[in-house]
Amino acid sequence: MIDGTGAVLHHLQGGLLFGYTVAGIDDVDADLVPDFLVSQSWYDVSRNKPRRGRVWVYSGATATPLYTVVGTTDNDYLGRTLSRLGDVNGDSIPDFIAASYVSSQTAPQAGLLLVVNGKDGTTLHQLVGSAASVWLSLSVAATTDLDGDGFPDYVVGIPGVPTTGSNGLGAARVHSGASGALLHDFVETTVGSAFNVALGYSVASGDFNDDGKPDFVLGDPLFDDPFGGGPVGAAEIYLGCPAS
Repeated sequence: MIDGTGAVLHHLQGGLLFGYTVAGIDDVDADLVPDFLVSQSWYDVSRNKPRRGRVWVYSGATATPLYTVVGTTDNDYLGRTLSRLGDVNGDSIPDFIAASYVSSQTAPQAGLLLVVNGKDGTTLHQLVGSAASVWLSLSVAATTDLDGDGFPDYVVGIPGVPTTGSNGLGAARVHSGASGALLHDFVETTVGSAFNVALGYSVASGDFNDDGKPDFVLGDPLFDDPFGGGPVGAAEIYLGCPAS
């Protein structure tokens, strides 16, 4: 951990791939200081329970571990993707997202996303990929409240393995933070001769036109224009969506 002057506040270390992903979250231990997540996605529970992955929740004030979240299935690689979320269960404690786009719970590298209770690390709800190699949760971002239930929501990228067509030309979906219900599905687009290849490779959200509704940026670094020089990449901005 480094402060604003570049001074090292705390030094953490762990096992193989400790620090694969990190994310800041809001205050979960009620000390009025934001906290943070560190993943160790190649964590083995034991020789017979390999590569389940582990996410550490640390105090931002002291860098003391508060608790861990461990993948429940072999080769989950939990923690490949992390995100803050906010309180989605009404207990006034912020919750967060721990995910792995290569989890194979339903099919090889279908993907997994957990919405985690910030109080104790239990799972509030989860999403899993629908088919092999769709890479659900390669990217994730919290959004403000889209469905009007008073809780934050989130957008998840599902690009598929780039250039393979394993999830068509990619997708991104907005889900309810409270229930996980699907609110909107962004699918691939074409612009003239150009088309998506891996929509949802990166995602972000904010209110860009100040209308009080979340907007979305969906990245596709392989957006292709065969008549305009080949892969040119794109970041597509959506001002709201039909669900808003």
